[in-house]
Amino acid sequence: MDISASVNFSEPSSIRACLVQHEAALNQQFFETTITCLQNQRAVMFDGLLVGLWRECQLHDGANISLNAVGGYGRQTLHPKSDLDICILFDSALSDIQEQQLSGFLTKLWEFGVDIGHAVRSEAQNVKAAKSDITVATNLLDIRTLAGNRAHAKNVLTGLYSDDIISDEDFFTQKAKEQQERHVKAKN
Repeated sequence: MDISASVNFSEPSSIRACLVQHEAALNQQFFETTITCLQNQRAVMFDGLLVGLWRECQLHDGANISLNAVGGYGRQTLHPKSDLDICILFDSALSDIQEQQLSGFLTKLWEFGVDIGHAVRSEAQNVKAAKSDITVATNLLDIRTLAGNRAHAKNVLTGLYSDDIISDEDFFTQKAKEQQERHVKAKN
């Protein structure tokens, strides 16, 4: 079922009502199905909404741009009240029209009433961000294309797994350091 067919994207109340209805349906299934299944269904629900909004904003025609889920959302493991992490990538300069469409898309995302973490980057900017921030590189390990140019996600994964962005050894070292810093901050 295409969830976006039941939503009027020009009405924030329609978006929120759809989310409330689907969340209630998922909550009713809590004792009847696995957590993994519920996480996946929640991700599929948001996939439909985001892709529907992407089309509504007429971004689906651009061969140079893609909408990607990353992190837990990219793995399709969305817990209730989880934020949605997305990464919008482009491989050539966006036209003025695409920039306006993208601005409209991002504005409408906030009307969903959920926490959205987003990045809009060129492929070159994305590589630079992943090289300089281990949390960006980690989130990108789970990139999944929702709409647009699928080569963008493939390029990200190729770079991550080929040591072009970060070597295995550096990744491990930085993740261990990140964990130690979290423990110090939490005093445990």
